[in-house]
Amino acid sequence: MLDEFQKRSVNHYTGPCLTIAGPGSGKTKCLVERVIHLIKHHQVPPEKILVITFTRAAAKEMEERFRKEFKHIRKMPYFGTFHSFFFHILITEGLCRPSDVISDEGQLLLLKKVLDHLHITVSLSDQWDVLKEFSYCRNLLIPPKKFRSEILSKEFASAFHLYEQMKSTLGYLDYDDMMVRTRDLLTINRDVKERWKNKYSFILLDEVQDINALQYSVVKLLLNEEQNLYAVGDDDQSIYGFRGSDPKIMLSFQKEFKNAEMITLGYNYRSVKNIVKVSDKLIKNNRHRYDKDIQAFHDHEGDIRYHMFADATDEAVFVLQRIKKHLSNPKHPTLGILYRRNKDCDKIKELLEREHVEFEDLYTFHGAKGLEFDDVICIHVNERMVPSLGKGSDLEEERRMFYVAVTRAKHNLYVCCLKKKDGKLCHPSRFINEMQA
Repeated sequence: MLDEFQKRSVNHYTGPCLTIAGPGSGKTKCLVERVIHLIKHHQVPPEKILVITFTRAAAKEMEERFRKEFKHIRKMPYFGTFHSFFFHILITEGLCRPSDVISDEGQLLLLKKVLDHLHITVSLSDQWDVLKEFSYCRNLLIPPKKFRSEILSKEFASAFHLYEQMKSTLGYLDYDDMMVRTRDLLTINRDVKERWKNKYSFILLDEVQDINALQYSVVKLLLNEEQNLYAVGDDDQSIYGFRGSDPKIMLSFQKEFKNAEMITLGYNYRSVKNIVKVSDKLIKNNRHRYDKDIQAFHDHEGDIRYHMFADATDEAVFVLQRIKKHLSNPKHPTLGILYRRNKDCDKIKELLEREHVEFEDLYTFHGAKGLEFDDVICIHVNERMVPSLGKGSDLEEERRMFYVAVTRAKHNLYVCCLKKKDGKLCHPSRFINEMQA
């Protein structure tokens, strides 16, 4: 069954539509049901529908849900990631082969040759960051000379161009190349562009808040005259700025498409009433967002507790006790231990190993996106940790990250902070005050 908001979204037919889908609102359900609705009620041929998402797992889940409805269908809609779809275009047009794709290790070896040639010395971890900066530069469509590198500084443009030259000479493609070459192909070759525009009548775009400028430019090139783009996402869950995602793309959807319909899914089916309430208080401190009124579907309340510990060891002891309690519960409730930075859970991991306790549910805020747990414990919720305000950080994105963490909880939420970290006094995160306001 669909609720009133989901029905309106699913039943949208032609023209652009933006559906704002908050945590636990049934985003994937809407996407799949819309595909089914187009086929059953509007007789749209399945092969004329393109569904793009960000992970292979999400694409697989949608395809499996679709196949349950159409068990003996011959032609399928295309369910895939941006990378797989762009690669599909390039292979179909005879412009690359699977063997052309360079591995992560191959990229690192190539970068080392570039740095050696330019007599630049950087650490291994910084080399990975340089590759991320190359990707960031390309995805945001920033000219290399204007890109501000935190590692290579003035040498960035030279390293970038030499890396691209060497990669091209060797005949390799990375994931960004797939997008760049697809965009260039569709921009330059009119026949190819028209062929792919005509191939798909309806485009469905998942997690639109995570899209970057390069991906978005290709999507727009594929739209037909009716502009049948159905985009679903949540601007409050845009947390991938480090890889070029730009929430402003979603926020300017109605400026880009003047006749766009905008729908907000109004119910959170995941979290209990008071968790929805405190998470709403938190995220409303962000200025650059769509204003929305999300109601909890569940009328009952859970436990929300705030704990302050003397140090990380005391916090780890508390977390271990909660883990043991969950593991001994015959109902097997799920528990997520969430943290901003990998090093924040070191004490907990040490204690788990020492006590010989096996536990899979330790996640960074980024890693927890898309997951849900009966109970959630957020650790190290202190200033300078949550939010982690380092060089180039964005307070609103940090707040969105914590919002993602908090909204993973279905029933109970525990927020932990420290009095001291590494012998130094620290303060509770401003986010705790915002939740309690």
